Amino acid sequence: MGWLLTVNGVNVIFDATANRRRWRDYARARIPRFIEVYMDCPLKICEARDPKGIYTQAATGQARFVPGAQQEYEKPLAPEITLDCMEDPKKLTDQLMEEIRRRGLI
Repeated sequence: MGWLLTVNGVNVIFDATANRRRWRDYARARIPRFIEVYMDCPLKICEARDPKGIYTQAATGQARFVPGAQQEYEKPLAPEITLDCMEDPKKLTDQLMEEIRRRGLI
């Protein structure tokens, strides 16, 4: 869906846990004006902030293929922007929007 919107000139910001570089590279090759934002967040913090209980389900075997738990997460080699999950969410939003504006995407 994101690809369809972007090829029709609609800006799209979406979150995804594409735990393999090849999937992110695939998206980059197909989505015009793609930027990769890496949210640097240790597994322990992801687990603590998990409102849906996915990491708990992974630990008990109720959920499969959870990146960082049962599946390896391949960190980006050269994301356009890296954000530190320990920062204030407002500050992170401002940093992201500043980068998007700097690149002329909005």
